[in-house]
Amino acid sequence: MMHGKRELPRSKRGLTALVALALILCCAVGGTVAWLATATGPVTNTFTPAKVETEIEEKTDNGVKENVRIHNKGDIPVYVRAAIIVNWVDKDGNIYPQKPEKGTDYTIIIGNKWKESNGFYYYESVVGVKNTESPDTTGVTEALIVWCEPVDGKAPTGYHLQVTILAEAIQADGMGATSAQDAFAKAKTN
Repeated sequence: MMHGKRELPRSKRGLTALVALALILCCAVGGTVAWLATATGPVTNTFTPAKVETEIEEKTDNGVKENVRIHNKGDIPVYVRAAIIVNWVDKDGNIYPQKPEKGTDYTIIIGNKWKESNGFYYYESVVGVKNTESPDTTGVTEALIVWCEPVDGKAPTGYHLQVTILAEAIQADGMGATSAQDAFAKAKTN
């Protein structure tokens, strides 16, 4: 018969301590989660996306297209680029198979603030949002096409010169871009 104090074997003492520690941690975590669930109200995040929109303004008179400009109709400053597509088209909208040649079939003058690269014309400045209170912020580019007209006698029979402008804009803020060409290149890679 053994007299005195009874002790658990060492392996059981460690196990008991581990179970007690796990029970304390579960109670602490459960209590914290319960408190947060009852003490924290709902959080509402409202995001308003920027509106990027353009509109092309052009004047055509007797086959001469002039003063083509692009307006920023959005609510954020933008970079703008445009493509100029030139075709011979008949009265039904059919395109002639041979494309007109610049300088041979038609004459075009591009505005000074536009630079051509890879089939696009990039506007050199940020186009701000039109501000009725500040005449300095017009929300419009300088002319892309100052003047464009077909050369007399070059149009195929039954066709006329059609000049189509396709414009794109991308927000200027937050891009880390220094030019329109840079902004569109960054957007393409992201």
